[in-house]
Amino acid sequence: MLCPRCNKNIATVRVTEVTEFHGPDHPANKVVEEHLCEVCAQALGLPASGPAQAQPVAPQIWKLLQMAQKGLGASMTVSGKLTLAKGKPTIVCPECKLSLDELRSRGKVGCARCYHTFEAYLLESLERMHGATHHVGRLPGLAEAETERLHRMEGLKGELQAAVREEDYERAAHLRDEIQALESEAQRQED
Repeated sequence: MLCPRCNKNIATVRVTEVTEFHGPDHPANKVVEEHLCEVCAQALGLPASGPAQAQPVAPQIWKLLQMAQKGLGASMTVSGKLTLAKGKPTIVCPECKLSLDELRSRGKVGCARCYHTFEAYLLESLERMHGATHHVGRLPGLAEAETERLHRMEGLKGELQAAVREEDYERAAHLRDEIQALESEAQRQED
C-alpha cells in the first residue's frame, strides 16, 4: 500500500488518532487510522517506529487520555481539562492555560497548579528519567548518618503501615518502638 500523502513510498507506519474519547472501551469513542511512509511520519513529527523505539507511545497516550477523562468527572481530583487542540485531545491547566504539548516543548510548567494538572505525565517523566518518583539521594545540609536515619525511619513507617493493614499488631508495636527510639535519638543529637 502506498502512502496517501506522498504517493511514492510504501506505507509502513500506522497512525491511530483518538478524535473523541468518552472512556476506556466506550462505544462512542471515535478513532481514525491512517497509514504513512517513514518519511511522511517523520515530517509530521511522529516518533520512530520499529524495534529501535525505546518505549511504546500508545500506553503513554492511553494513560494521558485516561487521566484527562478522570479530570472531566465531578468526583475526581485531577484538575486538567480535556480540550481539542488542532483536532487532537490535550490536557490544559485551568489556571495558566498551558497545554500538555506546550509543557513537553518548553520543559517547564507555567504555574503551581500545573504540577497537579499534569501529575501523571510529570510522574511518568520523572520515573523514566531518574528511575524513581521520589528523592533517594543525599539531602543538602544533612550529615550522611542523619540521611541514613531519615531513610531508615521512612522504611520503618512503611513497614508499620503494612503491619497494621495485615493486623500483625506485635510487629507493629515493635516497629513503633523502633521509630520512637530513632526519633528520640535525633532529638538528643539536636539538644
